[in-house]
Amino acid sequence: LGSGPPRRIDGTGPGGPLRLGMLANLTLSKGVDLAIETVRELRRRGVAAELTLAGPVADDAARAAIAAAAGEVVHVGAVAGEAKESFFAGVD
Repeated sequence: LGSGPPRRIDGTGPGGPLRLGMLANLTLSKGVDLAIETVRELRRRGVAAELTLAGPVADDAARAAIAAAAGEVVHVGAVAGEAKESFFAGVD
């Protein structure tokens, strides 16, 4: 999906950190909490990883999960059109 040099599983090397992304109406039922926990677990295991969330926050539980992860993940809000293409180009 992303562009640039291939990354090693630990996120090191010429490409930098592993870039994960989730674009959706962000809810717990769609797994936003699991995405956040996944990037946390990768980091605990020594993988340089980052997570960008895109899309509207569709419920209070998801809003709370994203707020609790402030500083750990980036939420860019709703994206459409070319911004959506750019989002996907920026993840691995």
